[in-house]
Amino acid sequence: MALFISTRENQFYSAKKEFFFRNRYSGIVETEELVRRIAENNTTLTQADTLACMDVMEDVVLELLADGKRVRTPFGMLFLAASGTVAERDTPFTPHNSASGHTLHLRFRENRQFSERAAELAAVNREESKEPETPVIYDITDGFDEPQAAYQCGAVMKITGVRLGFDESQNDEGVFFAASDGTQYRTDKIIHNKPSLLIIQVPDNLPAGTYTVQVSARCSGSKTVRTGRSDTAVAVSV
Repeated sequence: MALFISTRENQFYSAKKEFFFRNRYSGIVETEELVRRIAENNTTLTQADTLACMDVMEDVVLELLADGKRVRTPFGMLFLAASGTVAERDTPFTPHNSASGHTLHLRFRENRQFSERAAELAAVNREESKEPETPVIYDITDGFDEPQAAYQCGAVMKITGVRLGFDESQNDEGVFFAASDGTQYRTDKIIHNKPSLLIIQVPDNLPAGTYTVQVSARCSGSKTVRTGRSDTAVAVSV
């Protein structure tokens, strides 16, 4: 198989060219398959040996990260990074309190040589470019362009992507927070509404919980409302 490449219309206002490349992966290799392949490519390690090594490596890396270390692997550097804001300089950092807005995120800085080698070995195939007339969410961050483990009601949220702009006067268009039971909450606090960037405030009446962020819009003048959804859910605290 290969990495499949297609083109999409570039709707960012800063775009210098009309189209950009997107890739589609040929699949996901889960841990069990990775272990099997490593064992098959090594004459001395069994699958059990390989799995045991990976388990030990995971435990050791977690221990080192928790101890404030940066850990260099063959693929790149792993480290924890703090984020959050406070009103006073001496305010404690409380990442385990979801209401504080303080978080620790695992970061990864690639090994440049490994990255170049992976790109050099990659097999790529061009495929037909079908432009779906649907909003696409690329990323969700806070007002400081940082991803958050949890957002408080009333907090600023930035949503980047394509075909995100919507008609605020239409109740079936907009940014919705969808709960697992199907309940949806629409935000009416829109700070910025453009095809490549939405800036909103999390609804004040949103119960604490985990939600899928959805953007619904009539793209390119279509009469049909289409919905784009975030790949991962976001947590909301009151």
